[in-house]
Amino acid sequence: MYTAISQKQTRRKKPNDSISRLSADKLGLGLVASGLYRVDREHLTLPPSNISFYGDVTTTGFYLLGIRGTTIFKEDKYRLGINFYFFSFPSKYWGIGYTNGNQKDHYTTYKRLEKQIRVDFSRRLFPNTYLGVTGLFRHVNGKDFKDPGFLDGEKANIATQGFGLFLTYDSRDFLPNPSTSSFSRISGETNSNGQKYSSGNTISCGKEPFWHPICRGHSITVIPPGVWSPYWEVLIR
Repeated sequence: MYTAISQKQTRRKKPNDSISRLSADKLGLGLVASGLYRVDREHLTLPPSNISFYGDVTTTGFYLLGIRGTTIFKEDKYRLGINFYFFSFPSKYWGIGYTNGNQKDHYTTYKRLEKQIRVDFSRRLFPNTYLGVTGLFRHVNGKDFKDPGFLDGEKANIATQGFGLFLTYDSRDFLPNPSTSSFSRISGETNSNGQKYSSGNTISCGKEPFWHPICRGHSITVIPPGVWSPYWEVLIR
């Protein structure tokens, strides 16, 4: 179980973007259930494979359910990672373009439903170093628009596919909750939805957050805004 307190970072609106966002602050409660297993039963010094079911609910009306895990194959030569989740939250929509987005009080409310699955497959190149391919499918559906006219003829749902490469350094002793070592990842990805707003490329890097013990059995971390989230997040577990 963990609790999360988030605060949205202000971001400048850009021309030709569709503008939507969450409420500024939220208080959330999350639950995680996880299990361990081994494909390679001969090399017991390797980290075990893992699978986790997780969920989150907040005071803004946001809720999320998901499953993720990493399978470590024989001698840790190959790894397969998967992350699938579904979430829903009430939001506001200003329309498409800078002019619409620049009108602070001119918006409509709606509910955003999103599901996403990502699959990673990697091979070890050097000790603790892995090169892999990643695939992504994402579907976003807008529902219950108070004023559908804000869509300006556009669809209320869209599907996106993405493919890319990544390089990771992973020396964690226990993947779900490491006590020593570190994890870093550099990735590049191209995405397409098959429509007139059809392509995009992303290069990102990330690092496992550092959990600081605050009392026996509990720790805290602070996650800054990143590529996918405009929020500062404080997590306690």
